[in-house]
Amino acid sequence: MDTNIMWKDLNIIGELPNLEVLKLIFYVCKGYVWSPTAEGFTRLKLLLIDVSDLKYWKATNDNFPVLERLVIRVCFNLEEIPIDFADINSLGLIELKSCTPEVEASPARIQQEQEDIGNKPVVVRFASRSGS
Repeated sequence: MDTNIMWKDLNIIGELPNLEVLKLIFYVCKGYVWSPTAEGFTRLKLLLIDVSDLKYWKATNDNFPVLERLVIRVCFNLEEIPIDFADINSLGLIELKSCTPEVEASPARIQQEQEDIGNKPVVVRFASRSGS
């Protein structure tokens, strides 16, 4: 099923006042750049990006202020998880599977930044490439 949704179109979805879970699965969004607006995703707790061509994710902690869980799977083009996610106090878990080495290195940078600013470091899980 081809949705033809561009990443920028998610800004409209992000304005839904009760949106707490967003699962973006199997190329649901087209394009390589996602720059969420500060007005959206104010109640989002779980974000799943599973099989995507996303390359540049230009986001800050203001874009996902109460995010608790970030799951990224099979994103071979994504360059990194935005470092500003270290400033999301509610972020407790990052799960990764089949991502670039740069994305897999991002949580360590985020954890270090969280420690430096006095936040509790996020838990990171790496799913095996063959299972789960």
